[in-house]
Amino acid sequence: ILSLLVAYDIDLLLDIRSRPYANLFPDFSRRRMKMRLAKHEIVYIFMGDLLGPRPPRGELRSCLGAVDYLKVEGSEKFQKGLSWVLEESRNATLCLFCGEGDPLTCHRHHLVGQNLIARGLRVRHIHLDGTAEDADPDLFHRELM
Repeated sequence: ILSLLVAYDIDLLLDIRSRPYANLFPDFSRRRMKMRLAKHEIVYIFMGDLLGPRPPRGELRSCLGAVDYLKVEGSEKFQKGLSWVLEESRNATLCLFCGEGDPLTCHRHHLVGQNLIARGLRVRHIHLDGTAEDADPDLFHRELM
């Protein structure tokens, strides 16, 4: 993953996991990532508290306990996170990072990425094979544009 970040000239890696660690992959823990990235002049910033996929129980969830993305999108925290990303994207190349390999099955595409696209930001998915593709707006977010 580090080689991809370097190849795409990433300046800031925004970790949008709710829990910035991986038991099976300790190299992806918050502390280790921050140290490894710094050696390559890539800044690590944890933003899972603002843009993470798992809000606390009860908050921003449906009556069945599932995360309600519409409630998340309207929350003050989420909007604060989006505003920060938009502001920083003017001066740096950002990468949103989470634990899912395929962006099409992940909140970074369906929730965060779509909201950034709706606000005029170009979003690209970098795949593990080194290729990249532009993210397209979904039907719901197209109406916000």
